[in-house]
Order: sequence, then structure tokens, then C-alpha cells
Amino acid sequence: MMDPLTFFSTTGLIDANLVILRDRHLCFYHAGINSELTDFDAIREHLIACRQQMPSVRRAFSLGTSMGGYAAILFGHYLKTDVVYAFAPQTSLDLDILAAWRGRKDLRLFPKEHRDLAVLLANYNGHTRYKVFYCEGHAKDRAFAERISGLGGVELYPQPGNIHEVVQEMNKLGRLSEELLAR
Repeated sequence: MMDPLTFFSTTGLIDANLVILRDRHLCFYHAGINSELTDFDAIREHLIACRQQMPSVRRAFSLGTSMGGYAAILFGHYLKTDVVYAFAPQTSLDLDILAAWRGRKDLRLFPKEHRDLAVLLANYNGHTRYKVFYCEGHAKDRAFAERISGLGGVELYPQPGNIHEVVQEMNKLGRLSEELLAR
């Protein structure tokens, strides 16, 4: 979507302590990220342990775009981060489409609350704010955002434009750094 170095420089996050995850399997982090963290639960437990090992960290955030926005919401919920910044996140997964796309047969193992983030967020963790950004003219992204509207901690931030790449649209308008630096 946007070169990560450009993103971190633009938003001022380049100077922050960061943990960056990449889903090389493109399976919404449920097929793991490496040979040690081989499934969602392993990743979640690793991130929880990382956070517990850093008692000096006073505030934690999760951030992602598209599939990463989904992950930011999911992991942010379990880690009880202070704020989630989710850009054009998928909030429900069609496992038939995902199975055809990735050729996987084990997708039914996704818990219901991971297939539908509205189910997950209906059990608000009592702490996290979920800032969801999307281009209001992109029907699919708008629908994904609106389906979690009104759930505990969820705040919608529709942006002008009609493309999935809301980060680029916000950056063009000078809103990207404005939103993240106001954290």
C-alpha cells in the first residue's frame, strides 16, 4: 500500500519501539508467520509475552492496513492495546473465497469471532479504542467499517476518496500524520 519506511517517517513512528508482523502466508495470521510462530495462538501468546517483558512501556498501539487492519483489530483486542489504527480493514472473512484463493482446506478452524470481528468486538475488552479509517466512496471498505460501528470502543473515520488505499489518500490530504501524531 505504502512503503513502510515512508509510512513510519511520515507519521513520526520511525522513532518508536516497533514490532512488525508480516503474514507471508496471506492467511490473516492464522497460518503463522515463521517456523516458531506457526498459528494464531502462538503469535498472540508471543505478543502478550513481549508486552509483559516491557513494563516500562506505558502505552501500546496496533496498526495495520487491509489484512493488517484486520490483524490490528484482532491482536489489539487480545493485547488490550490502548488504540488500534485500522486502515480499510476486513471485518468479516468469507472462508470459501479465502480457501479458493489460498488453496487451504483447514480454514474452518478459524474461530467464529475471528471470521467475524463484530462477534469479537461485541465482547468489548473494556480498554481499547478502535479507530477505523476508510474511503467513504469505496463501498466494500465502507460496509466492512459500518458493520462494526456502534460496538464498544469503535470509532469510524470516513475519508474522502473511493479507493482501498486509504493511507495514500490520507497522506495526500496531509491527514495521515495528523491522525497518528494525535495519538
